[in-house]
Amino acid sequence: MRDARKIRRRLVKNGIPAQKGPGNILEFGCANARVLRWFADWAEHGEAWGVDIDSDLVLWCHQNLSPPFHFTVSTTQPSLFFEDRFFSLVFATSIFTHIDDLYLSRICELRRITKPGGFVFITIHDENTHNLQAEKNSDSFQTRTSHPAYQNFREEKADFCSCNRDLTSLVSFNRQYIIEHLSRLFDVVDIFDQVMAAQSGMLLRKKI
Repeated sequence: MRDARKIRRRLVKNGIPAQKGPGNILEFGCANARVLRWFADWAEHGEAWGVDIDSDLVLWCHQNLSPPFHFTVSTTQPSLFFEDRFFSLVFATSIFTHIDDLYLSRICELRRITKPGGFVFITIHDENTHNLQAEKNSDSFQTRTSHPAYQNFREEKADFCSCNRDLTSLVSFNRQYIIEHLSRLFDVVDIFDQVMAAQSGMLLRKKI
């Protein structure tokens, strides 16, 4: 609920009707619809979908949250079955913190299914995440800082880092680097801190 409220406030601030929402919605990497379930009121005014690679979680969502929501299993490849420009809002919380080499392909696929003028919201690990987690010395922080790839990322002030190369990947970005990449595909509308604990949120609008 906390993260859904943060996303909702930013969307309303940027012109989304507070009562009806934007229209069709997708939670990319929905798991058990942790965030999507708090948009039931907006689901009354458009189709609301969740996709995830975990078929057990998708089955649970089917059994417990449908209707009003729709769910389907996705794959590890950057391809979704939705038609072009179908969604007015796509959000992915704590997903691009785990996608390594194919992150930009995934972003492009989310852009494809988003309407011109529609929104994409993602969360990432960046410098601000590092600083916030360092203050708390969190378990995630200890895991990353002990990894040679992350140590090199910090020491060399690199643009991208992935600790491990599988479904357990922990991915970090230099904030300015990812902004420059995303700006070629979207208008970067808003950036805010401490979504999903220490992650940074980025609200993007597909260029018209």
